[in-house]
Amino acid sequence: MSPCEFEEALADKSFADDSYLIRPVASASELVEEAESQHNCLATYAEAVAGGMTDIWLMRRSDRPDESHVTVEVRDGEVRQVFRACNQVPSDSELAWLAAWCERSGYRPRRGRMQALCA
Repeated sequence: MSPCEFEEALADKSFADDSYLIRPVASASELVEEAESQHNCLATYAEAVAGGMTDIWLMRRSDRPDESHVTVEVRDGEVRQVFRACNQVPSDSELAWLAAWCERSGYRPRRGRMQALCA
């Protein structure tokens, strides 16, 4: 799969409704900005994202699409990590929204406890 085809495949899994939107991280600089906003080590994932080993998704509130909210890591078709700032677990309603996104996008939700980024 070419880089353009890969980007199109991820874009097809983006989703938005009245509550939230989710989209793949757009660039290395955006990844670093997200890490700074989230106060975590997300920036260390840049090489893995660039190499196609993992995907980072940005979940935002629909009324604040430019503001960091929840960061999602997807690897091998499975959601591996989902965290808010400072590695806080999202609310039940946010997790339910993400579960619906997984169903829609074909990703598998993680079974068991989430681990913090870089844990």
